[in-house]
Amino acid sequence: MKRYWKTIVITLAVLLGIGTFYIRNAVSASSLPQFTFVKESGDDSEIMPIVLAGSFDRSGHFGSSEGLQIVDNEIQYSSEQSLIEQFTEGYRGEYGLIDLQEKYRSFMRGKWGSASFYEDKDFLLYATIKEEGSSEKKDFSFSISLLDKENEERTDIKIEIPMKRSIIYMGEVDVQMVGRMLKVVAEHAPYTNSDFEDKEVHVYTIDLSSKKIIADDLIFYSENAGESFINYQRLAQNNIRNPNKYIVYEKYSVQEGTDSYGNKTMEKRASELIAYNLETGKQQTIQTGRLNNPDYSGYESFYNDSAIYVIERNAEKLKIETYDIHRKKLMKTFEFPVLSSKNTEDTKVIIKNSRIYLYSADESYPRQTKQPPAQLIIADLMTGKTVYKGKLVAKKGTEMEGILRTHYMEIK
Repeated sequence: MKRYWKTIVITLAVLLGIGTFYIRNAVSASSLPQFTFVKESGDDSEIMPIVLAGSFDRSGHFGSSEGLQIVDNEIQYSSEQSLIEQFTEGYRGEYGLIDLQEKYRSFMRGKWGSASFYEDKDFLLYATIKEEGSSEKKDFSFSISLLDKENEERTDIKIEIPMKRSIIYMGEVDVQMVGRMLKVVAEHAPYTNSDFEDKEVHVYTIDLSSKKIIADDLIFYSENAGESFINYQRLAQNNIRNPNKYIVYEKYSVQEGTDSYGNKTMEKRASELIAYNLETGKQQTIQTGRLNNPDYSGYESFYNDSAIYVIERNAEKLKIETYDIHRKKLMKTFEFPVLSSKNTEDTKVIIKNSRIYLYSADESYPRQTKQPPAQLIIADLMTGKTVYKGKLVAKKGTEMEGILRTHYMEIK
């Protein structure tokens, strides 16, 4: 017994320390505001897919920010989470990879990056680009893992990528399956001696049966034209791991100049959207409605499968236009009143599950008055009709001066 007394004492000390940690944190969290959505109209079930992550900054307490998340309309502060929950919380920031981590633990081990995943009813696929070598000479390869959901068989493939020129950086931005062919959309940063930031967008076609790259298509590339240049920026994509027929890029020009102090300036000029069909390899320019306006900026555009959504904001209203890429026309326009935030840009907009989610909170700091409640509107994507309207408030008896900040919003 004497041989083990040190081990027993150490084990008890560790258990006591962990227990004290959880008790202290639980007591601390219980004194904080218990935020919850309160319905003004509509169906309470509409808010259940919403996940919010952020922090609460107690008024007058420097450095007293407490992380939190709201899931199923229940709040949990970081101090209430287990060590495992705190460790896995990082997955929430990537389009809900936490659900894949929980469902396919073995397959997901060592995998991250939402743009590297593809999922349909039959398969879960992960494809990423690996880099080896020095800055002068880099080699790149595809690391691919395919999981057959029905028989749970896993296939791992490594394919070297032949390089036609020296590349500083290469990274995947989307992964799709077309039949049994894997399509990897990758952005290249070729090596250059000039100040011009060169950029290329490639679509690699990989035959998973033969484990070979059968096509490398250069679809977009930046161009330098004296004092101006043409560049491309991929639009934000909803549900990025779901099957998508198109990838959409904004093509824009930038004019170089100088300000009154002689400092170099870069001004964004003309802009247009180009959709690339992964099945046919054809491109089309989207020119209709707001997208045909010379003042258009793709900053607040995003897409999902064959639909492009464009958000236009002003002091009184928020307008959402929906375009069908395949039909090449404007389909619907919805308008909503500006919510509580002083800055219209603070309204978070997510379109998913045939719903439009609008969440707005006044998070300005420092504050001279009590923070007003955050507002939430959920509307039907087909009709524009509001199916839920409510506010995020602290439960009675738990109110406290401070600022609730929302860093991330996700729809399950």
